[in-house]
Amino acid sequence: MGFNEPLFLLYLLPIFVVIYHLLGRTEWGRLGTLLAISIAFYFWAEPRFVPLVLFSSALDFRLAKYLSPLKKSRFRDALLAVGVGQNLAILFFYKYFDFIIYNLNIVFHSVLVPLKIVLPIGVSFIVFEKISYLVDVSRGTCPPARRIRDYLLFVFLFPKLLAGPILKYHEMRDQILNPPFSITGKPNRWVRTFRTRRHKESATSRSTWCLRRSGLCHNADWAGLQRGLVRAALFHSTNLF
Repeated sequence: MGFNEPLFLLYLLPIFVVIYHLLGRTEWGRLGTLLAISIAFYFWAEPRFVPLVLFSSALDFRLAKYLSPLKKSRFRDALLAVGVGQNLAILFFYKYFDFIIYNLNIVFHSVLVPLKIVLPIGVSFIVFEKISYLVDVSRGTCPPARRIRDYLLFVFLFPKLLAGPILKYHEMRDQILNPPFSITGKPNRWVRTFRTRRHKESATSRSTWCLRRSGLCHNADWAGLQRGLVRAALFHSTNLF
């Protein structure tokens, strides 16, 4: 599910706004609504991904409680390695498991059956943000989350996908602990932000098409290839920043 799809714009977003305002007068109502809608966002794309991340996040939460009071030692490094390893295992499974199966079948003429795994949206963001949380707690950069609910909201909060770079828990901690009640204070700014983001995505797609037409097709000249490369680089840089 993308942010520019009718399913999100016409159904999930209006439902989220209405429920948030109905239940958002209490802290539990605000945090519960944010967490439930965020989990639903990921569950729609890949249902099997959500239970796996929930289990992994529970393990992160417990490991962080043990890591926080420990000084630098082999035991602390071992606990951190366990946390980092189980998160990287999720990334490996979703991004490379089928790739390895396909290549093993080619090289060894085997008949291993690929799982045809659906790549969840934002899997790399989620994994590396979870790893950054464990590393920051072990270094003393930030305290561990007090409640697992707070950490789960950090992990699943779907608007983070538009942020670009990886966000860290200590950067969002105050907002998670005290989310605002009103989320409609600046609707014009919301519209401008969404339109700008959509324009950048469309521009990047157009630049990729122009690159193919100008430089990657048969009988293309070097000048056309250079123009396509420069245009694609400019639009991609605009999309990143």
